[in-house]
Amino acid sequence: MNLMKQYEDTSKKISRESYRLLISGKFIAVFAIGAMLSRQLFLYAYFIMMASVLLVLAYTQISLVHWHGNQKTPYKTHVIGSLGAMLLVLFFGIQSPQMPYPIYVLLLGVLFGIPALRDILNRSKK
Repeated sequence: MNLMKQYEDTSKKISRESYRLLISGKFIAVFAIGAMLSRQLFLYAYFIMMASVLLVLAYTQISLVHWHGNQKTPYKTHVIGSLGAMLLVLFFGIQSPQMPYPIYVLLLGVLFGIPALRDILNRSKK
C-alpha cells in the first residue's frame, strides 16, 4: 500500500471534531516553530513564501479544474494544499520573532492533536 493511501485511510479514522482540532493544532505548532527559529530561518523566508504560494496556487487550480469537470478532487491534491498552507503559516511565524512564550504556544498546538491521536488508537484496536 502506498504512503498516500495509508495516510488517507488513517485520516478517515478520525472524527470531524478531532480532525479540525488536529489541523488547528498543526497550524499553531508550525507558527510557534517559525517564531522560535526565526533567526535561523529568516534567510530562507522568501523561498518558503514562494514555495507556499506555488503550492497553494497549484491546489487552487487543480481543485477548480476538478470542480469544473464535476470530478472528485484527489486526496493527494488536498495534501499539497495543506502543505502550502503550512509553509505559509511557517512564513508568518518567521515574521513574528517577538511572540511571547512560543514554547507554550507549541505545547498548545501539540495538545490540540491529542484527541485525533486518541481516535486513531481507539479505532485501530477495533
